Amino acid sequence: MVFLSMANAGQLYSFQQRVIICMLPLEHADAEQLADVMAPFLSPQGKFATYSPTNTLIIKDQPSKVRMLIKVIKGKADLSECQNFENVQEGSNKIP
Repeated sequence: MVFLSMANAGQLYSFQQRVIICMLPLEHADAEQLADVMAPFLSPQGKFATYSPTNTLIIKDQPSKVRMLIKVIKGKADLSECQNFENVQEGSNKIP
């Protein structure tokens, strides 16, 4: 059983409600087709967009959902796969 202090619970809640954007260049899949296939796995506030000239999938969602989608797409749940993030750690209120 895990108990969180009110401060920790508030940080966890605010982290899960936060939305990030990940630009994920693809080499072996079509970004537009992948966006259609993966759309059911987004949270209610999540969205996909694509940029065809570079075959880039743009994911906007909660950090946990973005990690899950990256793991499915790239095989590892690491936000360093995103062009615009080096590392976002859960519980952190800062995006590098």
